[in-house]
Amino acid sequence: YLNTLGAYDFPVGEASKGYQRANLNFNNNAFPTAIDNILGNFALHPVLPVALGVTECGTTYSSPSLNNGYWNFVANANPTSGQFDLTLYNLNYTNAAGRWTIQSNSGAAWVLAPGTCVVSPVTAVQRLAVSGITPFSTAQGPSPLAMQLINFNANANAAEIELKWMTNYIQNNLQGFELYRSSDANNFEQIAWIDQSQGLNFNAGIRYNYIDNTIERNKRYYYQLAYVDDMGQKIYSDIQSAIINSDNSEFKLAVFPNPVHENMDVVFELENDSKVTVEIFDQLGKAIMIDNSLDYKRGLNKIHLEKSQLQMSSGIYSIRLLSEGKSEIIKVIVD
Repeated sequence: YLNTLGAYDFPVGEASKGYQRANLNFNNNAFPTAIDNILGNFALHPVLPVALGVTECGTTYSSPSLNNGYWNFVANANPTSGQFDLTLYNLNYTNAAGRWTIQSNSGAAWVLAPGTCVVSPVTAVQRLAVSGITPFSTAQGPSPLAMQLINFNANANAAEIELKWMTNYIQNNLQGFELYRSSDANNFEQIAWIDQSQGLNFNAGIRYNYIDNTIERNKRYYYQLAYVDDMGQKIYSDIQSAIINSDNSEFKLAVFPNPVHENMDVVFELENDSKVTVEIFDQLGKAIMIDNSLDYKRGLNKIHLEKSQLQMSSGIYSIRLLSEGKSEIIKVIVD
């Protein structure tokens, strides 16, 4: 028996598909229910319902229904009174697609259930503000086409670093971007959230930008984007870097940590794919490592070195990079 408001579990099932739970939550004070009681059971589809062929929440439900079965609900009276949030806890299906919603059948055919879509996992498909007690089951379709990051750049201006990136037009499943910053290319902290609605349309795609003005001069900063979809999943971009008042060297060379205790990362950035020679000299000018003409890609590169393997004792060392007739040297202190 039902009150005018309240949440009700229906732990029903079927022999071949097992336990299948549904929850009806009458939680809208403006639309209380006058239903006295609801009878619910679970059954297999005699024939698997075909695709709905409708689109909402960025998904076209173009796949046949989930094949675990359907919940059959019958109200003793006033079946259309009240509004409720409905959750179907699907189990023992074998044909899950990529996105799901709830469909209903008042007798003629399966259609999109009244209410509001919610992006949710197949094991807890939800729809809000549903009205009408009928049979319910799960409609489905493929995941929306994923957003693609076309480019991501960090550019140093006079007193700030400007981050620019561009995506394709397919953004149905994009919430926005987390922007991360680091001073050592390893330890990143989030400095901003950029909602997907902040993008500007261009012929080539959708452009975003962010100005970082909380920076120090002559210090290199590293940036990374995480684009977040509507399921909370994240995909991370390549790392970009910039420095204000840099010497615009070919390599943008840095070493972390400095002083060196056990291990170090030699980080450098190239404007083009290049062959690079890496040399390390002690304070007497003796070479302790020379790697000739290694191939590195355009952008950020990292070489991990261990003090013990190089037999480096305490002192001051010079690391030199050479490529295409250019070189850069950086001093490091080894404890």
